[in-house]
Amino acid sequence: QFVLKGSVRWGDGQIRLSLALLRLPEQEIVWAEQIDAPQENVFSVQDQIVGTVAGRLAIQVDEAKLRAARGRKPEDLQAYDCWLRGMACLKRGTLEGDQEAREFFQQALRIDPAYPRAYSGLSLSHFNEWSCQAWHLWEESGPSAFDYASKAVELDDTDAMAHSVLGRVCRFRRQHRQADHHAARALALNPSDAHVLIQVAVTKLFGCQFEESLQLAHKAGDLNPLHGPWYAGIMGWSLFMLRRYAEARQHLSMAGEAIVELPAYRAACAVVAGEPDQARLEYETFLGEYRNKIAFGRQPDPEEPLSWAVQVEPFRSLEASRLMPDILRDGGIAEIDVERVLKSRSHLSVRPAEIYQPEGNAFVRAGELWSLSYRGKGALLVEVKGFHDIARLLSQPGESVHCLELSGAAPSADTPQDVLSARVSPPSRGAATGDRTGRSRQ
Repeated sequence: QFVLKGSVRWGDGQIRLSLALLRLPEQEIVWAEQIDAPQENVFSVQDQIVGTVAGRLAIQVDEAKLRAARGRKPEDLQAYDCWLRGMACLKRGTLEGDQEAREFFQQALRIDPAYPRAYSGLSLSHFNEWSCQAWHLWEESGPSAFDYASKAVELDDTDAMAHSVLGRVCRFRRQHRQADHHAARALALNPSDAHVLIQVAVTKLFGCQFEESLQLAHKAGDLNPLHGPWYAGIMGWSLFMLRRYAEARQHLSMAGEAIVELPAYRAACAVVAGEPDQARLEYETFLGEYRNKIAFGRQPDPEEPLSWAVQVEPFRSLEASRLMPDILRDGGIAEIDVERVLKSRSHLSVRPAEIYQPEGNAFVRAGELWSLSYRGKGALLVEVKGFHDIARLLSQPGESVHCLELSGAAPSADTPQDVLSARVSPPSRGAATGDRTGRSRQ
């Protein structure tokens, strides 16, 4: 389906290659590049071309398979199709997208119980919630991200994606040696997969290998022109840590708010550039992102957002963790006791969802989450089907609701009423009960 065309010119010890990868039969240009190199490096250039073409082909083939998979019924999908559909859901960066992705990955495992990519996808879905979307699930999502990634590597130690995901998870668990091992293994197995490279770039970033992180993120972006804005965010973040602030600002601006902390880094860049008013505007954007995405609408304490960023970013070096908040504090943009926050970096003292307490008693849907509040305590929960049942029961206090109604099927005259086995032990005091007519009670 593809053909590689090109021309070669040489002179004065230099070689120039003009290359184009075309999709047939339309002759559509998928990738084009001009490469100049000394003649003695011709073999390394050949390896570079092979790697680039392989990476571009992988992206193009995956996109073609994804388009075909979207046109088929879920029951007709193969395991790899499910993986592609699930990864497309993850790219939405929402809790609903994560949940939908998990359904595709679970379907892949029903097709092939030993399919490692499905476990890698499940790990990423929980990692998203753990590291940036659902702080109230911190204790559950962190171990799930690690366990699923470990399972993927256990099933196939030659899967670069599995190692790249496990390396990133290990970095956020501050298991730095393990993170380094899996990142190196992923690159050795497949240095031309954009999805692998960007995962490893994140691992390198927080491992304080900033130059490597920048190079990997650039390569991933070149291989995958359809990448999301967070690729630019990783490039900008790496440039910031290299203290190349003007370049960092350009990339961070292209990334927008793809990552919650990025506006804080743009604010620090503005401080360095001597633009305090712009720095304050960027920091206000960061506060809004924190308030909406992390604190779920609650007004945070002054030091809380920046303290959260310092604590959650798993930089291997304390000096790296200190760079951005020091700039913002010294520039008069933010209040923070950096030393105190760094001393508590091993655990999160800021846990936004735990201190979110809506007023009154309620059980209502709030966008992608359900808000639960009772007697001054509150929680935000990721949606599951049973929450709709609970909401319905709460809306009809004192009324009996048949269990078949909750399952979506109305009871008929032929529905047997005695549906519980006599061998079932009676429920303990205070447990939710169903009577012997199959009806649910509040």
